[in-house]
Amino acid sequence: MIKVKPSGIKVFNPEKGYVLTEYSTKMPDSTFMNIKERVEKASKYYFTPGLSFINKINRAVIKEKFINARKIDQTKEENRRLFWDKYYSVQIKNNKLVTASLYYVELINSIKENSELINDKDISYQINLFLSNIKDEVENIDDIYIKIGDSHGDLTDSNIYSDGDHIYVIDWLYYKKRWILHDLIYFFLRTDIKSCPESITKNIIVNTLSEKSIVCNNNIISEEIEILRNNLHLFDIFKCELIEARLSGLYEMIEENTEYETAKKKVMIWFDALKKI
Repeated sequence: MIKVKPSGIKVFNPEKGYVLTEYSTKMPDSTFMNIKERVEKASKYYFTPGLSFINKINRAVIKEKFINARKIDQTKEENRRLFWDKYYSVQIKNNKLVTASLYYVELINSIKENSELINDKDISYQINLFLSNIKDEVENIDDIYIKIGDSHGDLTDSNIYSDGDHIYVIDWLYYKKRWILHDLIYFFLRTDIKSCPESITKNIIVNTLSEKSIVCNNNIISEEIEILRNNLHLFDIFKCELIEARLSGLYEMIEENTEYETAKKKVMIWFDALKKI
């Protein structure tokens, strides 16, 4: 089966056991290298389905093993807990301690740079509004340390599959080193509440992360959640990470001139959602 998108094509070949995603030939060198680096780093994880990068004259081609599996939310509930145990057992091995304020400033600078590269009036307006609402918080986290580790960046039930014996994660294009709570918070917001209504607050999110106990056996994650509970303004780090990742993806689409308006709408939805938290 072949799916055709403005950004390229996706080929499913169950007989030969692979899925190929080939991106546009218009892709600039910088975008090509970014995708190549992310895929090669993500491919080291045992729960990626045979992920590899193929260089075809500066066309980004991603190859994955074809898996006969179901989305994790369509399988037993215990599979979700098993996934998180495995996911964080890998992630915490590569974590490092950083000063929250320094990491925060780096994120804000990256957001500003991406905003300038995108050069979209609507996006620029939202960025300025977004940053004006959180800029004072930087001063409050000078003496707080957080842990940074490997992060998928778009972790939802839709990207996690199980065949009964193995768990697989697909779509690693947002991979980056991030705060180790990023994927957990993102998963909760996207999967468990579907949206961010007015009633959802930072306190409710942190309490829910603890109460659900999907990573209760992981002391490092539990400690990091407790740090967040005692310093709720750290939640703005998650917000900055999320916006920074979406803006990076939006810039790549500008260079290719593909699906930009659709991607822009998704970014704007996140701006609206995060304002309510």
